[in-house]
Amino acid sequence: MLIWPNGDRPNRIAFISDLHLFSSRSTAEQHQMAMQMAASEAEMVVFGGDLFDFRWSQLGGPKATTTAAVDWLSRFMDTAGQRQYVFLFGNHDGDERLRDGLRAWAETRPEFQIAGDLLRVGDIMMLHGDAIEGNGDLQRFDAYRARWALKPQASTAQSRVYDAAVTLRAHRVAAIVAHRRRRTCQRLTHYLAHHACGPEEGIRRVIFGHTHRFLPGHWFGGMRFYNPGAAVRGVPFKPVVLATDEP
Repeated sequence: MLIWPNGDRPNRIAFISDLHLFSSRSTAEQHQMAMQMAASEAEMVVFGGDLFDFRWSQLGGPKATTTAAVDWLSRFMDTAGQRQYVFLFGNHDGDERLRDGLRAWAETRPEFQIAGDLLRVGDIMMLHGDAIEGNGDLQRFDAYRARWALKPQASTAQSRVYDAAVTLRAHRVAAIVAHRRRRTCQRLTHYLAHHACGPEEGIRRVIFGHTHRFLPGHWFGGMRFYNPGAAVRGVPFKPVVLATDEP
């Protein structure tokens, strides 16, 4: 977990996640202006996981996908301008080749930092959100991430089946059924409690991704939960922008 120093706390944070770039289902290009506008309103941009989609990448292999991921980040940051950028890992961009590539690239960009799985800025906690797949349990979450890290790039036949499901919007129905608000917030709260990151420790707001369900501020257990949705076909998406000094 990365805890941002209070003395260097940004006034506003923009949280962008679940773009699923390089997959055929991604609609990230349609939201480019919204993302740049969100970045312009904030001193810190947090990339909240699943920006890139290694499992369903259409670019021909991990090396090409890693190169494209670094290029995309470079273009976004050069356009958005000088501010702090922090990267959180998700399950779809958990490939070790990407992580190694990002770590090497980060050494050339001092404004870019990798936080891993958790980032705290003041009373705001940020994470990708796939910890819910382990029901909030640390060991089950680690096992889930390990399985994703070993998944190979999907075959052409698998991609066609998945594209058909997306066209029928089966992915949206599945997200609604699997990621109900109350259960999601319960699991996140349980996971954060393992890291001493709850209301008792001063956390009042949680921003997460993963579920592909837009959440503009759902109150649960003494904290307010936000989710930008996802930049994929048939799913609402809007970057979350929050002030760090809200009462």
